[in-house]
Amino acid sequence: MIVLRCAGSASAQVLRDPRGHLYTTNDEVGTNEADAEEDEENGEKTEAGETESSAVTLLERGKIAFNRSCVECHDAERSLSKQKSFDGWMRTIRRMAAMDDADIPSADFEPIAVFLTAEAGAAESSDDEADTESDDEDSENEEDATGGDASEDDGPDRALIEQGRIAFNSSCIQCHDAQRSLSKRKSFAGWMQTIRRMAAMDGAQVPSSSFRAIATYLRSQNEGSQNESGGDGESAAAEESVSPWSFSTTASTVWRGSSDTIETPGFFIDAWATADWQSEGPLKAKVTACTSCHSDRNTSGGFTLELVEASATLDLLSFLNKQKPQKSKQSPRFADECPFKAELKVGRFIVPFGAFSSMVHPGSLRTVTNPLMFDMGRRVDRSIRPVLMLPFSDEGVDLQFALAASNDWVATIDLFAVNGLQGNASGINFNTSRRYYDNNRRPDYGGRMTLGNNRMRLGFSAMAGAISDDPFDDPARYQMIGWDAIARPNEKLRFYFEYAQRRNFALTASDLDEFTSGYVAETEYRLWEPLSFVARLDNLERRSTGGDEEIDRVTWGFNVATPGGSLLLLNHEHWILPDNSDIDVIGVRWTATF
Repeated sequence: MIVLRCAGSASAQVLRDPRGHLYTTNDEVGTNEADAEEDEENGEKTEAGETESSAVTLLERGKIAFNRSCVECHDAERSLSKQKSFDGWMRTIRRMAAMDDADIPSADFEPIAVFLTAEAGAAESSDDEADTESDDEDSENEEDATGGDASEDDGPDRALIEQGRIAFNSSCIQCHDAQRSLSKRKSFAGWMQTIRRMAAMDGAQVPSSSFRAIATYLRSQNEGSQNESGGDGESAAAEESVSPWSFSTTASTVWRGSSDTIETPGFFIDAWATADWQSEGPLKAKVTACTSCHSDRNTSGGFTLELVEASATLDLLSFLNKQKPQKSKQSPRFADECPFKAELKVGRFIVPFGAFSSMVHPGSLRTVTNPLMFDMGRRVDRSIRPVLMLPFSDEGVDLQFALAASNDWVATIDLFAVNGLQGNASGINFNTSRRYYDNNRRPDYGGRMTLGNNRMRLGFSAMAGAISDDPFDDPARYQMIGWDAIARPNEKLRFYFEYAQRRNFALTASDLDEFTSGYVAETEYRLWEPLSFVARLDNLERRSTGGDEEIDRVTWGFNVATPGGSLLLLNHEHWILPDNSDIDVIGVRWTATF
């Protein structure tokens, strides 16, 4: 028995099965050099019976896995009649596993390859002509999924591109329009920087093991990239050349107009600039600034710059060195990684209350304005304050957990403590709540939980605290809760629903006991490649000792993917105000990210 060993990984054993065919296995063994020498010496003394028993066991595993995972789509006789080397079968199985609706665990790749190699027979050279002929036959079954010839030897790695396409649709299009991303032109290194930056976003579930595949797929969509993105050596070199720093700017020009008086009419430049730093170790940092029409120090209502985020995040598992990344057979979402993640974020960041908190960046917006319950600055009637203005950035700490479960489901938990909202017995003041310091000595606490996969995600959020220090023993307080659901049954259709409520507790009989709530229901359907239709219904309601009020709004419009990955949003909003009067507002937003 010959043992080929790689440090820190499973060893490849080249064995001969009972029929005399060569194949390899991956058995878990130590990586100590002394152990390797001992294995090499003992390999010459291994009895034939032990080798044969090991081979039979692996063959049986492969036969069971083949019948379970492969014969639903392939004729068994046809597959068993082909001749390939072990390496040839491994390439074919990897391609098949990357297909839509395929369910072949990575742990079954080698047993299936061993079984097929033994059953059909194979040349001992991986370059045998039989491999090429069989690959040509396989391409008939693979052509629809891969978009062309499935040959591995011509152009970029098509299996990797297909894996990247699946990972992109699984991890990216919940927050991004696919057409916008696919129309951008970047180098492999440029896409790697973008993907790493996106993976660092709150709520993002992009496993690092899929970075290279997604970058390869996105690079392959650029015109003339077929010869620029496929080589393993070139990709590896590009990965090594990726800078730990990445910078991005999003410029979103907004125009709103109406025949009636509205808040912030005309043009506004909603611009965000971000700098990310990601070390090779457990630490990463992020700074984001944006233009704002709110400021506690500017009474003119003009432009100000606001710090959205200035935070550092520590990967706790990596830092504590208690569990190193390892292959997980039970968590396909975090393949080749530990299925559990824990990070600690400190500094100023967007408080993760509600699903919209992760969609509030102008590059992620699908409508011109925010939902009513999260909107300030683009309202018609200002009599009802929102449940929470978003983005709500604050100083504090956020403990983040993620657990990858079976069937591609991922659960996340955020537990945070921040300065919190500010105000007095009369209610919350959202302008002073944006300050970089608190008005009381008590932090506010909250959390968010989500459970979902690439088709849907459910979430629940809660937050509570004091809004003042007066009186110290019994200050004015508030509570907020909310739940949300996002569904994307296919690549053309998207649904989003969210409900949130806030209650301010009265201290005395003369104070307001206020209850504010709202909901949003939104859907988007892609009519054809550059054009999609969007419709939204949202509501904001307040009940208090001073009376009840309600605002309803219906929004519809079109989103058009424009050149360079930019997006044009055209909206018509119909408002129904508390006095039952109505107002129509036209909104336009054009967004480009550099």
